[in-house]
Formats: sequence, structure tokens, C-alpha cells
Amino acid sequence: MNIEKPKVSLIMKVYNGEAYLKEAINSILNQTYQDFEFIIIDDGSFDRSPDIVRQYTDERIRFLQNEQNMGLCATQNKAIQAARGEYIAVMDCDDISYKTRLEKQVAFLDTNPEYIMCGSYRNSIVNGEEIPFLPIKELSNESLQFSLYFGNMFFSHSSIMFRRKAYQEEGISYGPAKYAEDYQVIIEMAKKGKIYLLPERLIAYRIYGESTSQKKKDEMAQIAADIKITHLKDLDIAGQEKTALEKYFADPITELDFEEFITCTEHVAQVCNADIQKDGNAGEIMNQIVNEYIWKMESYSLKKWIALRQSPYSRGLSVLQRDGFLLFVMSVLHYKKKKENLEINKYGG
Repeated sequence: MNIEKPKVSLIMKVYNGEAYLKEAINSILNQTYQDFEFIIIDDGSFDRSPDIVRQYTDERIRFLQNEQNMGLCATQNKAIQAARGEYIAVMDCDDISYKTRLEKQVAFLDTNPEYIMCGSYRNSIVNGEEIPFLPIKELSNESLQFSLYFGNMFFSHSSIMFRRKAYQEEGISYGPAKYAEDYQVIIEMAKKGKIYLLPERLIAYRIYGESTSQKKKDEMAQIAADIKITHLKDLDIAGQEKTALEKYFADPITELDFEEFITCTEHVAQVCNADIQKDGNAGEIMNQIVNEYIWKMESYSLKKWIALRQSPYSRGLSVLQRDGFLLFVMSVLHYKKKKENLEINKYGG
């Protein structure tokens, strides 16, 4: 390995991450693939994070420190500017990369030059237990491109690896959004090249009570909605359909008619060349999108219930399998929601 010219630059931003930092660092140093530099950048931590990093003597670690807190996006961009590798892999300081993560992602990008980025499925760490997140299915670039119009359903930040040259030449960067920055940067890369989700679990993503995503979920959901609306602007669909979807994304409760929503979504899929039929490659993605729509509906009625049940997209809907009777009762009673009744957008990023 040439430490001055590594194949991969693994970047890890740290801010008061002492609780899980050793586990995260060790998961990278123990990779089966060894041709990498490990850029750890501390963003003004006031806990023991810098001391923990300094305990490591591995020559692959490059430890950078901001003189003061610069924020997530500025710190991430600084780390990328310092990177020397052909590929850049991302890792958050409380997550875990499984041993073969870098090996498998490098192999994919080496043999598929038309792809700018790849990620992987994940396990979620909840109360110390690793739980599979989403069933594994190999998804096409077209399916993933389609999904990004409705949220970041698949790509965990700690799972992505991308081409440094393409990223920099295309002028991509993190920000300016305070949250959902991974969703925004993935969209920007998806505009410039193909994207892929390796059909295996290569990382574990930690979910715990004090994480940013839990404490700031309302603000994150609003930022994610803004990102969706911006992403939609360049899409080649009818103006009224674009307006309808923009309003759907912006509002926590939707008045958009079911048939109109389906028509708009079908046209997005057509532009992306994604197969959203039940057995199509993007069929499960459509399932998730319709599930979310059902819970965002402002009001329920028998007419809407019948339209839903007669739709070809109702087959296999998890919301009907799990909560079909509840939805039927809500339809019979013509139930109408208030905003505080609505669960926050699950696929914001």
C-alpha cells in the first residue's frame, strides 16, 4: 500500500462521539481490504473524542481538528478536500462497518465504471441489538433513482462510497441543509451517474435516544421535504402533476386524491424507467410510497376505501395487511385528521 496514494479515503467526522468512537474506529482498522487512509476529523468536541483518537498509532489514520465547531457539512467538505484516494468512503462515528465492506465496495466500483456511487443495506443497532432493516432485494439504478424523488429510503450515510474525481469535477458538496445532508448529496451524485445498493448488509447504523435524528426529527422532515421539492423541479412531468406532488411533499397531511396521486407517481416512474408493478423491480418501492400516502390522507371515506382496494397497487400493501381493519373502520366513520395526529415522514433521509 502507498500511504501517499491510497485506493480509498475513509472519512469520519467526530463531534462529542466518545461513547461509540472506539468501536467505530476498530471496525475500519479491521477491514479485510487494507489499501486506505483513514481521515478522522474532530469538529470541536469537548468530550474525550480527541484523546481517544490520539491513542491509535496506525499510520493510516490522519487526524484533523477544527479550531472551532464548523458544523456537519463544512467539516465533511473539509475532510473530502483532504482526501487522496480514488474512492471516498463515509463513516459516522457511532456506526459500524462490517469487515468486508470496503473490499466489496471497491470491487464493485472497479468493475462498474459507469457507477458514481454505491451503498449497501444495513442492520440497525437498537438497545445493543442488531436488527435487519428492510428486506434485501437487488434494485436497479432506475428503481433507486425513482425512490429518491420520495425520500432516502435505502442509503445509510455510513454505507456510501463514491468516486472522488467525479464528485469534485461535478462540483458536488455537502450542504447547505443543516440536516438530511446525506439525502441531498446522494441526489446530487445520482444526477451525475448511476447508483447502486449492494444487496447485502455491510454496516450497522446506531439508533439511540440522544441521536440527532431522534431529537431533531421534525426539523429534519421539513428539510427533507424541501429537498424533495427542489429535486422535483427538473423532472419532465406535467406542471400540474409537479405542483400536486410539491404540495404533497410540503404538507404533513394531504388532500391529494388517491387516483391523482397514483397518476403523478406513475409518471415519475415512467421518466425514471422504473418498473413499479407488483412484481417489478421497483414494486416494493411503490408499496412503501403508497403506504406513506395512506397514512398522510387528511380524511377517509368508503369511496376512498373502494378506490384503494380496487387499485392494482393495493395488492401486498403492508399497511392493509397490518392495519386494514382499522382503515376500514376509519373509512366507515369518515375519520378526519388533525396535524398532530400524523406520524412524521418516515423516509425523509
